[in-house]
Amino acid sequence: MEERLIWRHTQCPSMDELSNNSEPVFDKHVSKNPPESPILYDTILVQLNSPRTKRLNNESTVRNWRSSLAFFASTLKKFSADDLRLEEMFEQLLDDIERSLKETTLAISTLDTYTQVLHAKLLMFAEVDERIRKDVKQGIRNIRKKQKRTVPKLEAVDDAMIVQWLGNLDGYCNDPKSAPNLFKLGRPTSKMAYKNTMSLHHMLLLRGYVW
Repeated sequence: MEERLIWRHTQCPSMDELSNNSEPVFDKHVSKNPPESPILYDTILVQLNSPRTKRLNNESTVRNWRSSLAFFASTLKKFSADDLRLEEMFEQLLDDIERSLKETTLAISTLDTYTQVLHAKLLMFAEVDERIRKDVKQGIRNIRKKQKRTVPKLEAVDDAMIVQWLGNLDGYCNDPKSAPNLFKLGRPTSKMAYKNTMSLHHMLLLRGYVW
């Protein structure tokens, strides 16, 4: 027993010896390295998939948020919340948004919904500062105003075009499997936009409504 105590005394440093030792007990440098800021897309997706979001919001609302996320996905995968604090990165974000809005064929009303969801909800889910979200909102507003001034006039709908549409609709009623998803064509955010085929019931209802 006495020999064991002597061994502990000679082998194990005392508390005074530890306190006087110049070498740190723990490597504090590891904890000082901040974790890399996650990209906007990943942070938003985590929030949309959370049980709380699904519990507190209607399914159609969450689906609309997901549609907006999908539309701006390529842009949101390039930046983190911290990136938007830098002037150059913020300008690049707006340039990417403007490019996405310019290249799409979606309806103006759909784009207005997507952009509103982007700055009001998605960037909030990504924990972007309120001031930056407001700047993004104003930047998008300026982009939309400029684009609306340069939108070309749509081709007028004449009788021949209406006859062609009605003929196509009659053909879809005869063979519903040949019909595209008219719900998605009419409104990409429709609750029926996910369907792969059109049912005869829906086609007849649409035909009767048009006539």
